[in-house]
Amino acid sequence: MVPASSVEVVDRIAPTPLLLVHGSADEYFGTERTVPLHRAAGGNGQL
Repeated sequence: MVPASSVEVVDRIAPTPLLLVHGSADEYFGTERTVPLHRAAGGNGQL
């Protein structure tokens, strides 16, 4: 079974506050994934 992507499930966190912190040295989530995650959070995250 392949786990769901973070973009697919990030909206389930709401209304819990969410802080997205990604950096260039992050080997799991690169900075190019930050904006899509923020958008998928539906306004419930802070970037």
